Amino acid sequence: MSGAEPIVDVGRDEAESDDEGQVDAPRHENPFNDEEGSQFLRYLLQMRREHIIPDGYTLTEDEWGDQGYPTMGSITYGRTRRQLSISLPDSVWRPRAELWAQGHFLMTTILSSRRGKT
Repeated sequence: MSGAEPIVDVGRDEAESDDEGQVDAPRHENPFNDEEGSQFLRYLLQMRREHIIPDGYTLTEDEWGDQGYPTMGSITYGRTRRQLSISLPDSVWRPRAELWAQGHFLMTTILSSRRGKT
């Protein structure tokens, strides 16, 4: 065989899977009105500047335990629930994970406060 063997053969996994577990892609629309969108951006910039990381996303030192920031992760895939180990270099993934957590925290907070208003 010539060339490198692919880690995951996507075509084979698609042929093996059935449509029962298929999930439709979410609609792409802004969940905020204009005021909420401005509020989201303002608070996100503040969180970034002050390096505020919300709890509950396994991104703070208290949540890591003795191991520190995780350097390996795994993705479960396929019908047989195989796992693929992936490297999570701190310098690459932690900043992205922190930004995602900050954005998710703010989005859920803003949308939850909307539901509280009547």
